[in-house]
Amino acid sequence: MKEEKLNAKLNTGIAEIRKIKMTREERGRALENILHSPALPIPSPWGFSSFIILIQKNNRLLSYIVASCLILILGGGGAVYASFDSLPGSALYPLKVNIVEPISYSLTFSLEGKAEYESTLAMMRLIEAETLADRGELDAEKEKILTDLLEIHTSSLERNLGKIKPSENEEDEERNNKIITNFHSGMNAHARLLDIIRAGEENAEENNEKIQNTAISKSAQANASKIKNSFKKESIEENDDVKIQNRYAKKKNAVQSIIDRTSKNLDLNINNESRGRKRIIDDTNKTLEEAKRFLKEAEEKEKKGERVNAYSKLLDSEVTAREADIFLQSGLKLKWKNSRK
Repeated sequence: MKEEKLNAKLNTGIAEIRKIKMTREERGRALENILHSPALPIPSPWGFSSFIILIQKNNRLLSYIVASCLILILGGGGAVYASFDSLPGSALYPLKVNIVEPISYSLTFSLEGKAEYESTLAMMRLIEAETLADRGELDAEKEKILTDLLEIHTSSLERNLGKIKPSENEEDEERNNKIITNFHSGMNAHARLLDIIRAGEENAEENNEKIQNTAISKSAQANASKIKNSFKKESIEENDDVKIQNRYAKKKNAVQSIIDRTSKNLDLNINNESRGRKRIIDDTNKTLEEAKRFLKEAEEKEKKGERVNAYSKLLDSEVTAREADIFLQSGLKLKWKNSRK
């Protein structure tokens, strides 16, 4: 009888523990504490103390071991791998966004790496929305899940970018600028693409004004502008005139390369008869023309000796060119099931 009561209490306790939920931030902090807490070697009578000390001296190795154990315990190897391609509505999706991704974030040690990872996750949320919309499966509940996650990723991205100290190293600064540029371009490109899918080709082609921004695309575009405006100004102001002059030519060549690559891709798909893809090609053309216009304005200001303004326009051209490139590549990958031939 006593044993039955004890078992009942234990089962009740287990049930209560299972009800306890942690937010993404709390999970992240818990993992950070586990992975980065100082560990003291424990003497072993079995002669393994040297192995333990070796692991504990190598924090990164220890982190990977702990993370691997956590993944296996919490999700199981097969379930973890299967969760990578899961979408909202799938039983494996919570495993991906609540366990696997936070662990990966905790295993990223630099602020730049963390910022890049959050930018990648934000992009992934929009691609997931596109995939669901292309299948006709993006309902209000799934869109809210993705929108909330997108806000979390953007907040974390902004927080990590804000902690990065200005560097005299050109490669470090270029990496930081690239994070901002890729985020801004990717958010806008995927947001536009999602809105076109949701509107449907027939309505979109008959009247562009009928395209209404979805909740997640509004969030993406707003966050893209916030990140760009906050950190672009800082980047320009921290560079003196001489630095900008030295970097202008290199940046201009990179932007021209993106424009040329996207133009070539457009030419290869210009005769695509799918209405959905035709819309993608037409919109890409418009965005690419805008990128060329910014580039021309940059060249004009450079000739006048207005190097700061020229570099600013060059950054605008880069963002717009990347947006056209991402928009075209992503749009051509979609199945466009509702598109007529």
